Amino acid sequence: MEGFADGVVHTGLAIAGLMLVGQGVVRSIPALRRVGVPAAMIGGVAGLLLGSEGLGALPFRRDVLEQVVYHGLALTFIAVALRPPEATADARGARGMALGIGLLFTGQALVGLLCVLALGLVGAGVHPGFGAILPLGFEQGPGQAMSLGGAWEAAGMPDGAQVGLIVAAIGFAWCVVVGVPLVAWGRRRWGVAAVAEGASRADNERTGGDLEPLAAHAGAIGLVYAVTWFVCEGVFRALSFAPDVAQMVWGFPFLFGALVGMILRRPLARALGLNGRMLGRIAGMAVDVTTVAALAAIELAVVWSHALPIGLVTTVGGIATAAVSIGLASRLFPKQTLEHVAVLFGMGTGTTPTGLALLRMVDPLMRSSASGAAIGGSAMAIPMVAPVLIGVLPLAVSGSVGAAVGACVVWIGVLLVGGWLTGTLRR
Repeated sequence: MEGFADGVVHTGLAIAGLMLVGQGVVRSIPALRRVGVPAAMIGGVAGLLLGSEGLGALPFRRDVLEQVVYHGLALTFIAVALRPPEATADARGARGMALGIGLLFTGQALVGLLCVLALGLVGAGVHPGFGAILPLGFEQGPGQAMSLGGAWEAAGMPDGAQVGLIVAAIGFAWCVVVGVPLVAWGRRRWGVAAVAEGASRADNERTGGDLEPLAAHAGAIGLVYAVTWFVCEGVFRALSFAPDVAQMVWGFPFLFGALVGMILRRPLARALGLNGRMLGRIAGMAVDVTTVAALAAIELAVVWSHALPIGLVTTVGGIATAAVSIGLASRLFPKQTLEHVAVLFGMGTGTTPTGLALLRMVDPLMRSSASGAAIGGSAMAIPMVAPVLIGVLPLAVSGSVGAAVGACVVWIGVLLVGGWLTGTLRR
């Protein structure tokens, strides 16, 4: 019994069971199979209903679920980063994804702050953090939204950490309820590009005394993650003179992991015979597990006490995110349009795993360039998001909402002009 006493194994078994529940539901309802609803999302919703926020029937440990999400995101990025160049995005796809992320993040900040101003005009004024939290919850996910929301509590935002989690939860709902039909509609409009199978012997064979191919690929991912930890620790110590900035390093291990994976890709491929198809399957498994855990970990407390600002901000923000994703589609991604839009909208309403989960509706083994674009684009988007994250949002939270709105408009203009001048965004 000692091995089961701390609840970690119970939580892992519950996640496994929820994945099977999702698979069973999809297989038993033909309509869901026709539109390609991700089984992992159904399993995650079932976990939310059966967990502590619902019926309380499953023995979840919320801290374990959060750790699964945290590390699963990094492992997904590493698996995709280790794939050979032909299995990842081309330069244009990565630039397009980066520009799309930057425009969505800034646009969501603008929409959230405009909603705060509108509430003030009708006499229902709220703290500016309720608007500033929208891009964090929708674009960055529960971890960043909870962290910065909690920090903003010192600036007068009530229940900031919980509001961040709630906005992230509603973002996940948009990803499922709107994202799935959006991808199904996109199939009819754009179709699905054919992707070469590219199977290799390493997928299912072993020679001599070699490791089982799956074990070798998992070991390579583990090695990269270990190096990533050392890199993050080194950067954290180097930034010790600025504790607030240093702490942010641990919020982005997935980006450090992707960079380390790209650096070590060639030597590991030569030493272990890595191949894109196996890595894609591992990334897909990580996405499924992370998606289930992320949805099951959502806390719905304090929703009713802030229902008006949260409802307004997330509704307008969700509509704007869908409209911008569709409007940018063919202008950013002339090839494999639907695959890239699925990732862009999923990331814009949740996290990278939810974006990749939507991608799996049209690219089950993630062999298209869209999965690589998500990795490369996320890294390239940092300079496009940083001015808003570091400058505009703190400005708004401090009370200068009008100035923050103006800064968002200016930055959107800069991104659009830059996209046109570089040829990333077609007119």
